[in-house]
Amino acid sequence: MFIKTLPASCQNQHVIRKSKQGMHLGAIALGLCSTLLCSSAFGHSRWVIPSHSILSGDKAPMVSIDFSISNDIFHPDLPLGGIPIQALNDKAEASKGEDQSNNPMVKMLNSTRVNVITPDGKTGADLPMVNLGRKSATALTLEHSGTYRVNVIQNPVDVTLFKKSDGTPSRLFGPLEHVKEKLPNGATELKTLRIYNDIHTYVTRNDLSNKAIAPTGRGLELKHNTHPNELFAKEAAKYTLLFNGKAITDKDLQESVDLKITHHNTRYRNQRNTETPTLNKKGEFSITWSEPGLYLIEGELSLPSRSKNSDANKVSNTDIYAFFLTLEVTPQ
Repeated sequence: MFIKTLPASCQNQHVIRKSKQGMHLGAIALGLCSTLLCSSAFGHSRWVIPSHSILSGDKAPMVSIDFSISNDIFHPDLPLGGIPIQALNDKAEASKGEDQSNNPMVKMLNSTRVNVITPDGKTGADLPMVNLGRKSATALTLEHSGTYRVNVIQNPVDVTLFKKSDGTPSRLFGPLEHVKEKLPNGATELKTLRIYNDIHTYVTRNDLSNKAIAPTGRGLELKHNTHPNELFAKEAAKYTLLFNGKAITDKDLQESVDLKITHHNTRYRNQRNTETPTLNKKGEFSITWSEPGLYLIEGELSLPSRSKNSDANKVSNTDIYAFFLTLEVTPQ
């Protein structure tokens, strides 16, 4: 989802996590929790970036892959999961630390997986991940020629928003039925969010192929009318925005969509220069790449929740579908 800038006071706090085997894996930024609170655009983003987008040769090459949450596009800030590097070096600490296996944010981080759609359209095995403090990382060997899709996958995140009796906004992580007993007396304006994030990119070895770039038919996603590894500066690329496999053509539904495209190196300029394309009647949009480099396309759709709860008449329930797609544009 699109998220607001994290307060400076939160950026260095941490939570402790354990692996499914109970091993203490070290610290993960608590600031991650704060970034999940708001669906307003132009804030922290999720992204995955490969060391190479296009490679060639007879020998199977390896690609390093970084992924993170940050406000400065492609400059890492918060990891998205993986085994903390401290745990790899400090076996003595394995039995220490508070068990937070029931913490919903820890559960979300522990759910992080990286998998790959191979050029034949099949899903490969999950890749191992390491948490490097400011980012997570893995590596992929491109055994076959063609285009691969790299996915960073996490379970949906449930957030319950409310106002305290004095009007102060607050939140609890977890669905309402799980956190209801923790709500303070006099809590009002209850809202529940279920957030679905799709984070991905594409890598090609030798020849371009299309099976891995085909829409999945699930959630909010793009149909690529231009191959994602054949993008050139000063040339246009065309996309169709889909929800559950169908183009978003309904005007009311289009008004619930936020789209933005941001060029890299936001850290080094005063203006983010974000483009906000508009969908046509067919659910399509196009972008002419102003210059070479990395770009992040972000999309978000907010809808009334399909889930039901016993307080449905008193609570506003929203499902948020978001995608984060990294693309590399090359010189002409």
